[in-house]
Amino acid sequence: MTTSDVWIMLTFFGGYVAALWLATRYPKPPNWLIVAPVAALAGAWLIVFLVGAARRAGGPAGWRRAAAPVLVLLVATAVSVKVQAVHRTVYDENVPLTVDEAARVAGARKPLRGRTFVSELPLGAQAFDPRTWDSAFVPTVIRTEDIPAELSAEAETADVLLFAGSRLGPDQDPAYRELAAGAEATEQRFEPGLFRLRGEPVILVRRRFDPIGPPSQAPFAATAEGRYQIDSRAAGGSTGSLEPSLVSLEIAIRTPSRDAVDVAIDAGDLRFPCRLTQKGRQRRRCLTPRFFEPREPVRVIVEPAREVIDATVFRWRRHD
Repeated sequence: MTTSDVWIMLTFFGGYVAALWLATRYPKPPNWLIVAPVAALAGAWLIVFLVGAARRAGGPAGWRRAAAPVLVLLVATAVSVKVQAVHRTVYDENVPLTVDEAARVAGARKPLRGRTFVSELPLGAQAFDPRTWDSAFVPTVIRTEDIPAELSAEAETADVLLFAGSRLGPDQDPAYRELAAGAEATEQRFEPGLFRLRGEPVILVRRRFDPIGPPSQAPFAATAEGRYQIDSRAAGGSTGSLEPSLVSLEIAIRTPSRDAVDVAIDAGDLRFPCRLTQKGRQRRRCLTPRFFEPREPVRVIVEPAREVIDATVFRWRRHD
């Protein structure tokens, strides 16, 4: 191997890496296949160089004694790297992440329509994939960085809370321990274990809300552009119970899928957001948090103004 050979190799490798860096910030493993022959050739040249150096330094007997440990070390390193790569690939494909297992357990309770999941954790493609769980109607999935600070009211009436196990540490916000230890909350901890789960410890907090009858359509009327009103008798109050029940509203609006639209409702003196739960080409569905059945009309606010095409009422009872 001459100096020009080294320069040719370095130029090729450096040029390819620079071109790949300019083309994409997210290179994939197949992108590196083109440098595999060059890397193999470089490894062979390195072995030849080491054997030659050992021969020149110690004569025929000396270079054999020096080359043997080097060759053993190189073979052991290559085998170790390959075994680790295969083990990591096989292990990762067959052992689920703690967050994925928690999401699977959370989604086992059906139906999912009308339910709200709040998570502080990055979820995988299959964790809350509507195509996996329910092709027609899906739960509302709210991603947040701090449940008590950003979603304290909604967290109290959410079906599922997902956050890291470290959130229950003594130096963390005590609100997390209060959410997990609530009278109506069930806490489940997912710990990593060899050949069982991998990843960081995850806490799943579930609150059980039982539906009172099937969801029903709620008549509504337009009061202004982007403003609608739902009668209180349609939005609640027909459960037959002396105690007020909880209700939530699913609202469908006609709008192209790429439009940014905010939907909210006013129930008495309280305003609740309507979280996106389903998106189609020409319409979107959103779901409100649970609130006590209203005693006065519910106002729907859509900004920018869009047409409301459907309103569905869910009635709930906390499970004792």
